Amino acid sequence: MKRRIQKLLAVFATALTVLAGNVMPAFAAPQTMADGGIFDAEYYAAQNPDVVAVLGTDANLLYQHYLLAGKAEGRLPYAGANGGAAVVQTGIGAYLTDKSNVQLSMNLAKVPASDDGVLSVYALAPFEYAIPADRAPIAQVALSATPVAKFALPASGLYMKYAFGVTQGGKKVMAGSTQYICNPELLATATKPRVAYPAKAPEGIFANYNIDTRQYSDSFAHGTAKIVQFNNYGTNPALKHPLANAADSHAPWSHDVDKKPFQYMLNAADMNGITTMANIMHEVAAQSTAQDYIIGNEVNVRKWAYIAYVGDEQYIREYMQVFRVAYNAIKSANANARVMICMDQNWDRNHPASYWEHYCVIDVKDFLNSFNTQIQAEGNIDWSIAFHPHPVPLTYAKFWANTANYSSLVTQNKMVTVQNLSTLTNYISQPAFLNPKGQVRGVIATEVGYSANQGADVQGAAIYAAYMAVARNPVVETIVINQDPQPNINSIFTAKAREVFNNMDGANAAAYDAWAKSVIGIRDWGQILK
Repeated sequence: MKRRIQKLLAVFATALTVLAGNVMPAFAAPQTMADGGIFDAEYYAAQNPDVVAVLGTDANLLYQHYLLAGKAEGRLPYAGANGGAAVVQTGIGAYLTDKSNVQLSMNLAKVPASDDGVLSVYALAPFEYAIPADRAPIAQVALSATPVAKFALPASGLYMKYAFGVTQGGKKVMAGSTQYICNPELLATATKPRVAYPAKAPEGIFANYNIDTRQYSDSFAHGTAKIVQFNNYGTNPALKHPLANAADSHAPWSHDVDKKPFQYMLNAADMNGITTMANIMHEVAAQSTAQDYIIGNEVNVRKWAYIAYVGDEQYIREYMQVFRVAYNAIKSANANARVMICMDQNWDRNHPASYWEHYCVIDVKDFLNSFNTQIQAEGNIDWSIAFHPHPVPLTYAKFWANTANYSSLVTQNKMVTVQNLSTLTNYISQPAFLNPKGQVRGVIATEVGYSANQGADVQGAAIYAAYMAVARNPVVETIVINQDPQPNINSIFTAKAREVFNNMDGANAAAYDAWAKSVIGIRDWGQILK
């Protein structure tokens, strides 16, 4: 998207010149426009320099850009506006119609049988997959194959899911699937304008937030971070998933020296965990300057989101429940925030059950398939992806000249690194994976590091190649190249790596491009990147 904006804005410039009419002075405060809309041209210009670069600061042109494109992109018309991207939706599913009311709609295969001739609406917790016998309905409508019910948002209702049900033979039976509220941004009161990332993420953009201790683990304050990852180390019992304490016949750390999980899956298996998690995430999203929030670290690897082994589908379902709560908590604070799942580089390895890693790692492709299917069934939302395209193995930066065994993992798309990043982005560009607006979901690469074990020049060239992999990919917005202090990886920047990192997108970028190609031994990046 970042490489399409100039072309897109050029088109708007032509169209908007016709629409604008007379030139108006820039406003110093929000003004009521001719169509009744509220708009602050000075604010819009200051927040959107990419638009100003093409259209200038004419108030009419800026307002027409907001109407034609900016609103859909989440740009705000004035400071404190309640989310330019927030819309009231009333299609199939569950949607807020205003800050206090919900509409639930469904297309059923046929009119269901009912003892009492009515369809009831029930609120269920994320972990409930049947209507409890003692659950009272919150609304009732006439029997129909296309029922529509409107009701007041219950207490904690933003984190519940809703279903139609009938009584058959004295038992409560669900009619259709449960539906989560899919437009929580309608409630947002702390919405902030989004800032586009460059292909090379600046240092300090990413921060880890330890949700159980409610502390940032990085040395800089939360005010400098635009990307925040929520991690759970299991010290708060309310946030620790109850299955983390269960007996585990397939421990995911059997081949690790730690012999224990490093991080734990968050708890959306009981209401105490749900409300605790939601309150913290909502507060962080309201107070932080961040615009992207990652829910857990490499959650397709059970060691990083630990619960006792329950099978892949249930594991993904437990995480999906967490993600639904997190999404609504964050978006109901900042309408423009993105909420992300985090994946490692294991794309399609399909380990047999006889191999220990079968119980430790879920392939990213399998995880995305199941996660997307479950999300779609209960109401599509605009989830995004934080991806870790580490080299294979982690300690080998010279990926363009890897051993046959490791190289085949990439060439056969069993693992995804910067070399074959398009494997991920092409896959999620399929229609089944598009977001509710029909767009490809956002992707950022939030963790990749290159060892200095093969020399300073190799490390620097690998860093430049990673940057080019993202600059060439129209879906991946930015890459966070980190310096890992672990001695076995040794990815702390050498002086040469620091020089390359600091200058590779600057005035002398062409010189560093030529230097990196010479170190690698290529003429074109397409020789090693796809």
